[in-house]
Amino acid sequence: AEYMGRATEMSSPNSSNEHLKETRGPVEQGVLRIAIAQVHSIPADVNGNLRRLEALLASFCPPDSDTHTQVNGTHTHPSPTSTPTAAVAYGRPTVDLLMVPELWLTGYHVGACALRRLAVPLPGACGSEEEERRLLCAAGLEEHPLKCVGEMAGRYGIAVAVTYPELESAHTPDTHT
Repeated sequence: AEYMGRATEMSSPNSSNEHLKETRGPVEQGVLRIAIAQVHSIPADVNGNLRRLEALLASFCPPDSDTHTQVNGTHTHPSPTSTPTAAVAYGRPTVDLLMVPELWLTGYHVGACALRRLAVPLPGACGSEEEERRLLCAAGLEEHPLKCVGEMAGRYGIAVAVTYPELESAHTPDTHT
């Protein structure tokens, strides 16, 4: 967790800027700020890990004093699900891309049985919403994890690199980014 909250600024090779430097400033032309989060997840707790990802994304968005409240002297973010345009309530993100460890949402060492149980097809790949809902319920998931990550990324204005086990057939999970 030492690197959590830090971003690395990478300039294009043709720019006169340094190639690597720590930053928390505004995005400059041609600069991609990447945060590599070396954080632990709870094995097989996808819904809980999605909540942890939401908190991690919020940590890279400083509070906007006009839209946040103070509780006991500390700023609090509004509920992440309070409004579809919640990104407006947050300040400008301090990173452009957040990378989490491989299979972070499911946990890496969950075992083959748990991995098969948690694997789901890509959103829309089932052919029907009913079949997708059935598979999500069988995996113990409230929503499709990749849809949730996409919604969070849009809400906070931060791209997220994440992997998740994909159910390609009824018996063969595979992982895709």
